[in-house]
Amino acid sequence: MCTKLQVHDKNEVEKEMLEAIAGTYPGLFIDSRLRIVMINRERKYRVALLSGGTSGHEPFPAGFVGEGMLTACIAGKMFSPPPAANILATIQSVTKLNKGGVLLLILNYAGDVLNFACAMETARTKGYKVECVIISDDVATYGTEVMDLTARRGMVGFVLVAKILGGLSKEGKSIDELVTVGRCLNCRLGTYGVYCKTLPGSPEPMFFIEKQGTEFGLDIHGEPEITSSQMSSLKDTVKQMLIQIMACLMLEEKSNVVVVVNNLGSLSPMEMFIISGEVRLQIGIFFRP
Repeated sequence: MCTKLQVHDKNEVEKEMLEAIAGTYPGLFIDSRLRIVMINRERKYRVALLSGGTSGHEPFPAGFVGEGMLTACIAGKMFSPPPAANILATIQSVTKLNKGGVLLLILNYAGDVLNFACAMETARTKGYKVECVIISDDVATYGTEVMDLTARRGMVGFVLVAKILGGLSKEGKSIDELVTVGRCLNCRLGTYGVYCKTLPGSPEPMFFIEKQGTEFGLDIHGEPEITSSQMSSLKDTVKQMLIQIMACLMLEEKSNVVVVVNNLGSLSPMEMFIISGEVRLQIGIFFRP
């Protein structure tokens, strides 16, 4: 796997990315200066779903803008949250085409929460109807003294929330209804990250993993693991992940579950299919009809 970023100019990477998105998806409006991607058509009284995050964590967020998902997103610079001024400009833009208000979907990281909250409060003082749902689905800290919904990090659970709320917005549900559903969904989400490879950073890797090690509970920004062990079988790794998620969410034998198997960019499609097959097998064992 290539670990070097393939770009023309590292100082123009976000601009080049957005210009390429504009060429690939001509139905989207792209502002490469403010780093905004949005659906540029009137949708009457629907609620606009708006999110954002750092560039480099692909496909988030630009890859989720589309019918039945996000109305718009704001990309930050590489591994930096989008600035509040850009978020405010996006709120103002989508409100012109979506009269049902703006719902911000914020992943629970300090910089993102701070900048989105600042933009939301400024927008409210200007008369815009803006609400937010904070996504905090990481269960890695379950069973430790820091376990707290407000302290949990936002991860792949965002995709399910965006999809469900996007569908409800398309049905014409109000912003208050979307907020209620979104916050209830967040309480029922559980994500657990596992790493077996050192992730490349710049100029040095963000963290190191022992050659035969498996790290449980690391995060996309390189926050330290919760537990670690020698690399075991795929079956045991999946089992440990499911046990952690099930314990945190207090799932019972006949619970209905939706599973997302997320690739953070370091696995091949072959590996992902094999992992998905093992997850499906064990889910069937845990939740027999």
